[in-house]
Parts: sequence; C-alpha cells; structure tokens
Amino acid sequence: MMKTGDIVTIAFDVIRQDGVMLFNAGEKVKVREASVDEGHYSKLCPDLWIPERLTGVLLEDYYGFWSPSTFCEWKIGKKVAKSRSKKGVEIFNRKKFKSGNYINTVKGVIDHPKLHIPAYTFEEDESYVECRRCQVAEDELNKLFN
Repeated sequence: MMKTGDIVTIAFDVIRQDGVMLFNAGEKVKVREASVDEGHYSKLCPDLWIPERLTGVLLEDYYGFWSPSTFCEWKIGKKVAKSRSKKGVEIFNRKKFKSGNYINTVKGVIDHPKLHIPAYTFEEDESYVECRRCQVAEDELNKLFN
C-alpha cells in the first residue's frame, strides 16, 4: 500500500487534453498523501469483509488526487496474468510466465533493461515483464489456471 513519502513509478505517459505532457512512463514521483478506504463489512452481505483499499494518491508538486492505476506499485503483492490489448480492451493472453504459470505474484518494479520503461519482477521466477502487459488476475482466472 502506498504511503506518504514513497517514491512511485508512473505506469504510462500522461497527457492533458490540451496536449501538455504531465508525466512520462517510468518517471519517479513522491507521494504527499494517500487516501485509503478503511476495511469494513459489506452493507449488502454482512458476513463479507471488504479489505482496505487505496482510492487516490496526492503527489508533491502536482494538483489533485491521482488514481492508483496511474502507478506501477499498486500491483505489488497482487496476482497478475499477461494481457494484450485488442481494439483498446485488455484481454487475457494465455501466455505463460517463465515459471510455467499463467499467473504470477508481483514482487517489485524495475527499469526494463532493453526498453527502459517500468517492468514487474515476480516472486515465482526471476523474469520481468513490462507493466503494461500485466493485468490483475480475477478470482475466476486464478481458479482456472492455478
């Protein structure tokens, strides 16, 4: 979970509507404040515990709260699958990681040695995959492939 003082990595180029470049993929920025929803029981299903989650990030020297998905670090500790984009929609790629699994756990974020963009490293093996190629694996997908 991101917290005040963390240095985070921008996942992709961010351009304003008027064409001004705000961030480049791989740029490092400092977190001034992180907005977190506390864990709670569901109102619709009282037995279901909903864990705390990051809802927004305020950056030093930038205005407004940013979505956690703007940063690579929000996926650390999460299970991910390789994905590809088809007509602007991310779909499951059915490609295995070096470990032989369809789903791996994100360990950290590095600079991709060849592409020089953010890439994830994994707990299951020593491979790395660029951040844009990984999506969080849904529970149904975990059941199918693990």
